[in-house]
Amino acid sequence: MLLNNVVFDFDGTLVDSLQDVLDSLKLAFEKCGVTVKAYDTGKIMQLQLRETIGAIAPGITVKQTDQVIGRFREIYDSIDYPNTRLMPTVAELLPKLRERSVGMFIVSNKRTVPTLRILDKFNIRRFFTAIYNHDMNAEKTVSKRDMIVHVVEKHHLQKELTVYIGDTEVDVVASKESGIRSIIVSNGYGNPSTFKIKPDRVIPKISDLLSLY
Repeated sequence: MLLNNVVFDFDGTLVDSLQDVLDSLKLAFEKCGVTVKAYDTGKIMQLQLRETIGAIAPGITVKQTDQVIGRFREIYDSIDYPNTRLMPTVAELLPKLRERSVGMFIVSNKRTVPTLRILDKFNIRRFFTAIYNHDMNAEKTVSKRDMIVHVVEKHHLQKELTVYIGDTEVDVVASKESGIRSIIVSNGYGNPSTFKIKPDRVIPKISDLLSLY
């Protein structure tokens, strides 16, 4: 596999942020006085925030949802991410890709503020040429597919030499719709065996990317 550029998903691919997201979400519901009977951790990391809230609190109103979203963002953006960790072998992969002059980018549905704060927590922002989040456009939410297209066009990347690496079926769909190859890490939040749309490759851990080219 020829490879000059890697576009990374964030949560479940580069970092495991589930516990901090879950703790912040629980606190947001509590602060807003909304009772939730059960938390589906799988949905929390695979859906957009509004969809997540609706899935775990089916009877919630639009007004309550907006309140929970606002409170969640206040809480999550201000914590020190004590339970967030780099995914296994990320720390060894990034410098090796840089040694090989591979261009590295991030495209994520996570918002910009927590993404950058977490990158700085682990001192890895320096490895990435550019970082794109779904709130990059102040006027509207940008889809993952559109962000990947933007990266390819803005940075003049050759599609046949570029891959998108993520952990969910959403990542597979976004990469295929944008015309680049998809790689899934099987130790993330998704279960590749259940995907209806299959990636080009599945690897057990992210550093296995090095053996593909």
